[in-house]
Amino acid sequence: MDFVLGLSDVKAEDSQDVGNEAVSTGRIHQNTQVPVKPGYVITSTAFESFLQETGLRDKIEMLKDGLDAENPRDVQRRGEQIRSHIQETDMPKQIRQKITDAYQALSDRSDVENPEVNLRVNPNRHKSRTQLCIQNTRHKAKGKNELINSVKNCFASLYSNRNIEQKSDSYEVTASVTVQKLDSSKITASGTAHTFQPESGNRDVVTVDQSKNGKRDTIFKKNLSILSRAHGSKNGRDTLSENNLKELAKQAVRIEEELQDEVGLRWVLTDQGKIFVLEAEPQKPPNIDLVLQEALEEESEILMRGEPVETGIDSGEVKVIDSPSHADELSNDDILVADKLDERWENLI
Repeated sequence: MDFVLGLSDVKAEDSQDVGNEAVSTGRIHQNTQVPVKPGYVITSTAFESFLQETGLRDKIEMLKDGLDAENPRDVQRRGEQIRSHIQETDMPKQIRQKITDAYQALSDRSDVENPEVNLRVNPNRHKSRTQLCIQNTRHKAKGKNELINSVKNCFASLYSNRNIEQKSDSYEVTASVTVQKLDSSKITASGTAHTFQPESGNRDVVTVDQSKNGKRDTIFKKNLSILSRAHGSKNGRDTLSENNLKELAKQAVRIEEELQDEVGLRWVLTDQGKIFVLEAEPQKPPNIDLVLQEALEEESEILMRGEPVETGIDSGEVKVIDSPSHADELSNDDILVADKLDERWENLI
């Protein structure tokens, strides 16, 4: 029974225990020269053992019993109780030891005492994040005690309000947690990249999105020429240099070749000018014909623009809500519009 697996040890047959994303990241770490931040995976076996050994599984089922999924206040109250129980329960000694031993090994290899690490929740058993709604998937920690608390926060995030209202007997919450060394004080930029154009599905390009300024750059795969450059910082300087962009695109193509599929990845740029990959996994480009089939029958006036939590076309009554405290104004078929979604909304959506 493995509670922890190093990224250098993860194999395809471990997908049930670590999730497909961790398997893909481990494969890149093992088989390519792409720089991947070192780390390890706390398996879903550890998560399930934590629930079983502490009696939390039975407690959670009791709290879900009689849940009124149509009552947002009831869902929110029970969700808060479940998450609090998980966060306040002591981690079993054996699981805690395996997690902290792996953290110490990471510290020893990097020659840094109590390194800062990034924690990321990986839904397992072929569940995508749209099926298993985990809004706050990333946490940070420094030191063993903070690490254990962050792991429990990751476990608690699996029980968002939206997840617990799913009452199907076949529904099973399970996930692993990837832990990677990441000193945020030395990160000058971060973002995502895709080996296709996310809107059109064009497979001939790599797109690079930066988190801080929301800018996108596009690079041609064949010769790594920059097709479009998003200049947008206030001082007229770009966070990513042309060399950074070409190197990142080259890494993305290497990953695509290794996984033999189009991919999406997360990257960081250090203060030394080096690009690292945090995670990567196959992603299916949009089918343009399918998108056109979903087009609205009639065009109408655009009332608002914004970033969707999920993509697609749907209908319902629009509710403009300025605070999660007004959650009781929402019903399941409503379309929520908010000025900004932050951590306060995490367990509502």
